[in-house]
Amino acid sequence: MKTLRKIAVIFIMTLVISGCGNSGNYVTMPFSHYTAIGKNYKEIVTELKNMGFTALEEEITPTTDKSRDGEILYLSIGNNNHFLEGDALMTGEKVKIIYYKYEAPEETIENVPNDAVNDTSDENKAAAAFKEANTEEEFLDMVKEAADLNIGEKDKLNDVSLDDGVLRISVSLDTDNDFGFTKEEFAEDRAASITDGILDIDDKWWNELVLEFEGIGTVTKGKTDIVTNEYGMRYYESTYLDGSKHEDPDMVKSSEDTTAFVEKYTLEFIAAAKLSLDKYIDNYKMPLASQKWQIVKYDETDTMMGMTELSYKDVKYTYVFVGTLNMKAGGEVESTSPHLIMVGDSVLYDDGYCDELLESFGG
Repeated sequence: MKTLRKIAVIFIMTLVISGCGNSGNYVTMPFSHYTAIGKNYKEIVTELKNMGFTALEEEITPTTDKSRDGEILYLSIGNNNHFLEGDALMTGEKVKIIYYKYEAPEETIENVPNDAVNDTSDENKAAAAFKEANTEEEFLDMVKEAADLNIGEKDKLNDVSLDDGVLRISVSLDTDNDFGFTKEEFAEDRAASITDGILDIDDKWWNELVLEFEGIGTVTKGKTDIVTNEYGMRYYESTYLDGSKHEDPDMVKSSEDTTAFVEKYTLEFIAAAKLSLDKYIDNYKMPLASQKWQIVKYDETDTMMGMTELSYKDVKYTYVFVGTLNMKAGGEVESTSPHLIMVGDSVLYDDGYCDELLESFGG
């Protein structure tokens, strides 16, 4: 029990991220991030300016739904996009607002076969989710866009090429980070993000995917390695560098049974972590590949704790989820009971189950 709690404390401690100081005065927020979402941006901008915020950045997202014109879909102050009513925030922080702007819909395509529209089979649902390319050039442009969206601001996409069924992507990484990753771990982390984006594109153009990280190593994956979960999401379970060996001593358990439990239920746990988070925020990117998660058994019950990094508009946050797996007879997971949902320094849900852990950390 003590060992499991110690690991949990280590997980929570990684959430402490220092920020640079900003000039300005502290003000008490009269509204939360959540109540601002859905309101007209002009109303919120006026209120923020009246409070003393001056560094406002506005960004638009096109919509064909006229009723949503001007509606806020994202708001952050500094690096905090989960602030609550009553929080004290500094007026010198940068404010970012993303809102919908109405654009007239493009002309629709006529003569779509009814059977294609009405086909709801799993196979066709998955196919419909693909971004399809009509030419190789169009496909490569899609890959470049997906790769660009899934690398850091200081990373560089060197080249994307397709030769005899081999899709090759070359990236130079800026491996400086606040999470203590080695350059090899950082490359594997980026590989998981890049492949998540590429697997949203129709894969008829390639048979093998090669990610080359300049000066670090290569990740090679094939179509047979692709995993599809029950929600139709495709991903790779691991994106380790070719020839690498992995063993994280901090995650080695004293009990083989504990290790087996975590390995057996990892995918169910990750799915539960995503579905639980969906109730509180949306429009985020969270990895489904188990390699990008750190998961431990929280205590002697069927409770697990996991941590990963999620992002929204290039802002990264640490996500911590603690939940108990509710089992059917025979060991099948029937449901999951969340105990702690934490994004960055914001606790979105806490039923008290983890109080001992949080108190031991000083929270």
